Amino acid sequence: MELKFKKIQTDRTNMRVQIILFLMLVNMLSAMTQGSDTIDSLKLVFENAKHDTIKCSILNEMISAEYDENIWPKYNQQLLDISQKNLKTAKNEEREYYLAYYALALNNFGYLYEKQGDISKAFEYFNKSLPIQEEIDDKLGMAGSLLNLGMIFRQQGNIPKALEYYHRALKLQILIDNKSGIATSYNNIGFVYDSQGEYLKAYEYYNKALNINFLLKDKSSIAICYTNIAFLYSFHNELFFNGSKDECMRNGHIKAIEYLNKSIKLQEEINDKSGIASSLNSLGSLYETFGDPYCSESPDECYELGQKKALDLYTKSLVLRQEINNKVGITISYECLSSLLLKQNKIGEAFRFADLSLQTAKELGYPENIQNAAILLKKIHEKKGEYKEALEMHELYIQMRDSIINQENRKATYKKQFQIEYEIQFAKDSITHITKEKEEKYKHEKAISEQRMYTIGGLIGFILMIFVAFISYRAFKNKKKANILLEQKNIEIYQQKEEISSQRDEIESQRDLVTIQKEEIEEVHKEVTDSINYAKRIQEAVLPISELSRSVLGEHFVLFKPKNIVSGDFYWTTKIENQLFVAVADCTGHGVPGAFMSMLGISFLNEIVQKQEIKKANQILNILRMEIINALQQKGLDGEQKDGMDISLLIVNSDTHECQWAGANNPLYIIAKGELTELHGDKMPIAIYPTMKDFTNHGFVLQKGDRIYMFTDGFADQFGGPQGKKFKYKPFKELLTKNTSRPMSEQQSVLMETFLNWKGKLDQVDDVLVLGIKI
Repeated sequence: MELKFKKIQTDRTNMRVQIILFLMLVNMLSAMTQGSDTIDSLKLVFENAKHDTIKCSILNEMISAEYDENIWPKYNQQLLDISQKNLKTAKNEEREYYLAYYALALNNFGYLYEKQGDISKAFEYFNKSLPIQEEIDDKLGMAGSLLNLGMIFRQQGNIPKALEYYHRALKLQILIDNKSGIATSYNNIGFVYDSQGEYLKAYEYYNKALNINFLLKDKSSIAICYTNIAFLYSFHNELFFNGSKDECMRNGHIKAIEYLNKSIKLQEEINDKSGIASSLNSLGSLYETFGDPYCSESPDECYELGQKKALDLYTKSLVLRQEINNKVGITISYECLSSLLLKQNKIGEAFRFADLSLQTAKELGYPENIQNAAILLKKIHEKKGEYKEALEMHELYIQMRDSIINQENRKATYKKQFQIEYEIQFAKDSITHITKEKEEKYKHEKAISEQRMYTIGGLIGFILMIFVAFISYRAFKNKKKANILLEQKNIEIYQQKEEISSQRDEIESQRDLVTIQKEEIEEVHKEVTDSINYAKRIQEAVLPISELSRSVLGEHFVLFKPKNIVSGDFYWTTKIENQLFVAVADCTGHGVPGAFMSMLGISFLNEIVQKQEIKKANQILNILRMEIINALQQKGLDGEQKDGMDISLLIVNSDTHECQWAGANNPLYIIAKGELTELHGDKMPIAIYPTMKDFTNHGFVLQKGDRIYMFTDGFADQFGGPQGKKFKYKPFKELLTKNTSRPMSEQQSVLMETFLNWKGKLDQVDDVLVLGIKI
C-alpha cells in the first residue's frame, strides 16, 4: 500500500507572528479535548478568527484532524475559496502565504478524486498544485504533489516515471529534513520494489519508513507500514524464516496476522475508514490463502474456517469502501470476493463480482487491476464452457501483464535505485555544506562579540597588571630555575608526543588503504553480480520458460534449479508440424561458463532443426557435436580444455506416438503401467572425444498415459541426508516410479521437496534439471 499526501504543511515565517496567539489557543483547547472534540475546538477558534490568514491556518488543521471523507472536503472547499479570493488583492509575503494554501487545497482535492477513482481529475489537480509550489519555492508542498503524481504513474504501470517522481520528492524532503515526507517516500519506493518482485529491497525500505514513523508517532503511516510488511511475511515467508516449507508458511502467516491486527487497531483509534477497509481486506486475503493458523482441527477444517472468515472480512471491507466511495478499494474488494466465490464453485456470484471489478478497473485505467479481473473472468468462462470469451480475457490479461512487468521497467528500476542512492548522498552532502556555512557565520559573529569583551577586559586587566607587576617580579627570580627545569621536561614530552603522532598517522594511513581496497572489492563484486543478473535475464529469454512457449509439451512439469544465478543446464523444445522435439542437456561446468555453453547449444539446435530441417535424433546430435567442436576450435590435443555437453534428445510424433531418441551420456526413463524402462545413451559427449562414432538412434512407440523423464545429473549427485552422501540414481528411479500416477504439477512439488529435504543445510553441488512429460 502506498502513502498519499492529503495535508501538506506550509511555512511562511513572517506571517507566523500574526497567528501565534491563535495557535497557542488551539493547542490549549486540543490538550483539554480528545477525538472529535478537537474539531469542535478548532471550529470555535475559526468562528472567532477575524483575519483570513488565521482562518486558512485553522482550516488546514481541521483538514488534518478529520479522517471522514464526507466531511473534510467541505473544510477544504472553504480553504480553496478563502485563499483564491485573497489572491486578487494580496501582495508580496501575504500573496505567497495564500498561494501556499491555494496549492494545498488543490492537492487535497486531487487526493480526494484519486480515492474516488476519477484519475484524470486527480492528475489535473496535482499538476495545478505543483507549479504554484515551485513558484513560491514551497519544497514541502512540492514533495507532496510529486509523491501523489508518482503514485498515479505507479498504478498506471509506468514504473520509471513513478520512481523519478518519488526520487524527486525524497530529495526535497531530505533537503528540508522533513522526516514524515522522507518516511512516505521510503514506503512508496518500497512498494514499487514490492510490485517488481524485489522483496528484500522492499522490506528494507518499509522498515526505514516504519522507524521514522515510530519516532513521529504517526499512527496512520505506521499502520500502512505494518500492512505492507505483513504481506511480505505471508507471501514471501521463505525469505524471513528457516525450516520446512510448511513451517515457514505457518510462521509467516501468523506473523502477518499479528501485523495486520496491530494495523487495524491503530486505524480504529484515528477513525481511518479507508485504512481499516484495506487492512480488513488484507486479513481476508491471508485467511483465504492459508486458512486459520490458530485452528486445532484437521487441515481441511482449518482451511474451510479460513474461507468463512475471509468472506466475512471481504464483505466488511467492501461495505466500508462503498460508504466512502473509494473506487480503487472497491475494485480490489470485488476481485477478492470473486476469487473466493470461484473457489467455492459459486460461478454466478463469482462472475458478477469479477465483471464489476473489470468495469471499475477500466474506469480507473489501472493495468494491474484490469489484469487481475481479466484472469478471474477467464477462469469463470472456462468453467462455463465459454471458450471464446475465455480467450478474450486471456488476451486482455497478457496485454496488461506485459505493460506492468517488462524488461524496460526492470532496467529502469535498477537504474533508478542507484540514482536514488546517489541523490540521497548528494542531498546529505548539501545539507552538511549549508550547516557548515551557518556554523562558520555563527562563529564569526561570536568572535566579534568576544573581541569586544576582550578589549574591555584588556583595559581592566592592564590596570590590574600594573598592580601585581611588582609582586610578580619578586617571585620571578625564585621561579626562574624551576621554569628552566620545567622547559626541559616539556621538550621531552613534546618529542614523545611527536613520535606517538607519527605512529598514529602511519596507522591511519594503513587503515585508509584497507578501506579503499575494501570499497574497490565491493564495487567489483557488485558490478560482477549485476552482470550475472543481466546474463540470467538473457538466458531466460532463450529458455522456454513461459506457459505459452511450453504449451507444445502438453501435460508436463519442469524442475529447474540452477546452482548459481545462471545455469549450465538447459532444456529446449520446438514443434514442427506433428513432430515434437525435446532436449535436456548438461553443459560443462555451471554458473557463467555453463550458461554461455547452454546458449550456444540452444542456438545450434534451433539452426539444425528449424533451418536445416534434420528430423532424425542421432543425426541432430552428430551435427550438434561437429558444430560445438568447430565453435570451440577443439583439436584433441593434450591439455586442451574438454568443454562440451551431455544431452538427451527425444522426437515424438504427436499423432502416432512413434518416438526417436538419442543420448550423449544421459539416459531416458519411460514409465508405462507402473514399470520403469531405461534407455542408455552412448558413452561419449557432445565434444571432441577419443572415440567418435555416430550416435545410436533408438525407435519405439508409446501409449497414451505413458510418462517420459529426461534429466541431468544434478539431482542424483546432490550430497545430503543423515550421512551427507549422494542421493544416487536408484532412489531417484524409485521416487519417480512411486509418484508417477500423480498429476505432473504434484510430481514437480514432490521432487522439489525431496531435493530440499535431502540437501538440508549443505550447499547445492550442481545445477538441477528434471523434465517430465505425460503422453
